[in-house]
Amino acid sequence: MNTTGVFVLLSLSLFCLFSDVAAQRVMQIDCSQYMDDSICSREGEPICGTDDQTYGNRCAFCKATRGKGNLAVRHMGECRGKTGMRS
Repeated sequence: MNTTGVFVLLSLSLFCLFSDVAAQRVMQIDCSQYMDDSICSREGEPICGTDDQTYGNRCAFCKATRGKGNLAVRHMGECRGKTGMRS
């Protein structure tokens, strides 16, 4: 029984460790269609960037990547705890 308990605790510890690592993956968005100087639409599809800024949609996010080479998508939707949105 004691060996089984240790095995279960070890398994749960490893599961928690690897689930946190998997959750930190960043997403990629194809920005090739947004690289011209056209104006972005106002459609709402919020994206949270790795800079903790919420971008109004893919176009706004892609335009922001031109000035910030290391900017990536943290997750789709608004950034948690952030109220400001960039359009």
